[in-house]
Amino acid sequence: DNAFRVFVMGGSTTAGFPYTINGSFSRYIRHYLESKYTDKKIEVINLGISAINSYTLRDLLPGVIEQKPDLVLIYAGHNEYYGALGVGSTERIGGNRFLVNLLIAADDYRLIQLLRNIITGIRSLFATDDQNQTTRPLMARMVGEQLIPYRSDLYQAGLDQFAGNLKDMLEMLSEKKIPAVLSTVTANLKDQIPFESIPADTLGGAETVYRQAQSKYQQGTMRKALDLFILAKDLDALRFRGPEAINQVIRKLGRQFNYPVVEMDSLFKADSPNGICGANLFIDHVHPTLNGYRIMGRGFVDVIEKYNYLPQGSSDRDKKQMHRIAERNMTLTTLDSISAELRISYLKAGWPFQKLQTENRVLLDYHPDGFIQRLALDMILKKINWEDAHLRAAIWYRDSGQIEAFIKEMLAILENIPLNPAPFKLLIDGLFQNNRVEETFPYLLQLDQIQPDAYSKKWLGTFYLYKKEYKKALRYLAQSFQFNNKDPQMLYNLAGAYLRNNDYQNALQTIEQCLRLDADFPNAQIMRRDLKRVLGRSE
Repeated sequence: DNAFRVFVMGGSTTAGFPYTINGSFSRYIRHYLESKYTDKKIEVINLGISAINSYTLRDLLPGVIEQKPDLVLIYAGHNEYYGALGVGSTERIGGNRFLVNLLIAADDYRLIQLLRNIITGIRSLFATDDQNQTTRPLMARMVGEQLIPYRSDLYQAGLDQFAGNLKDMLEMLSEKKIPAVLSTVTANLKDQIPFESIPADTLGGAETVYRQAQSKYQQGTMRKALDLFILAKDLDALRFRGPEAINQVIRKLGRQFNYPVVEMDSLFKADSPNGICGANLFIDHVHPTLNGYRIMGRGFVDVIEKYNYLPQGSSDRDKKQMHRIAERNMTLTTLDSISAELRISYLKAGWPFQKLQTENRVLLDYHPDGFIQRLALDMILKKINWEDAHLRAAIWYRDSGQIEAFIKEMLAILENIPLNPAPFKLLIDGLFQNNRVEETFPYLLQLDQIQPDAYSKKWLGTFYLYKKEYKKALRYLAQSFQFNNKDPQMLYNLAGAYLRNNDYQNALQTIEQCLRLDADFPNAQIMRRDLKRVLGRSE
């Protein structure tokens, strides 16, 4: 109830492709806010989903509003033509936006679901092998009307679809007085040759214009080169990059509903050589590098702060320090990095990056040369989920003595499942086993908040014993005793806490209870003998 809750909505860029959630701009935002509000619970919920567009976002928004968000962030526009139900998608169910949204709403009813399942089943019976080829990349499977010429009816229909659905979303948010931040979309201009080039009016084909842009760039005429690169992108008839008109829609609706817009495209240009985005910030046509995602995170944070969308009571850290913390914490494990490289290689070896639609053998020909590489491949092939892969990697690192890599994998897990006590316990045990007691404290506190039990109380008490804070140690160990009085290790530490607090009688009773459970517990007999001597009792 006391959390500051942010929902982030969009497609695969919002989801953090190819790095997954730990490399997403929403993760940067969370790290920044957590460093700004050290005593407040921060929830940043990422609803990024590959191959969706404004129809899905509009359908999701009422459920988001039910969760009482403090802020909604939207980064969308690239998938409007080929994303699910888009005007050029294989998954479209009509060109009338009102009808499409009506059918989406009706899909909640079981009768509609049954009818759609029956129709899908009948269609699959008569499908060709090519139609059932689910191993093709998602980009390829979603494309129906492949070529959409510049300023054609389909081109305009995509813009109208986006504008109508985004307008509906902003009306819903405005009605509930929910703060929101929009963003323009950005893309690779300089280093992405147009996918499909067809003449449009008197402008020539996209590739012709692209070559002209390259020529102007080589000549040093950067303003003209930029204009031509943008035009080449807009002329690209295979619309995997949102046209400039999408950004015009976003700005117009932001002004209409008084919602701020992050000029993301401008931020990327400002961080690019000669002000033209390319492979310096993109791994493909629209998905940013890790540094690109950091720029996105900074862009959203700056606008959020500028418009006072944040709660009161922040820490004393300055803004530059908080950005440094967010950048430092937004790192990838080796497993994440290898899997990201595989995703990129697989994507670029297939259509539309390769025109000849031969079998994509990147994953088939990849031969892992180690345990982590095998995990990465299995994760890409969906033989193992993200969480299990990172857990196996962490345990492998721990057992092979690579403690830093073990910690990094465990922290990646905790980033994504912060309410599950099991990973906390695995990390804490690993730190204790490697005599890194000081590092256990923040995780012990988090664990005790999530699930106070015998384990969390015992190890907090043990930590305070180590720190010679004996009153705190006694309090936590006594609480652990209330949960479980059959743990010899806890009883030995509790006896030590009583002893350090000069309560020799309870110390003796506790150590004798420890010995009844384990007569050979290390040093317990010595403590018992010394306590008896202090109390003047003979053996």
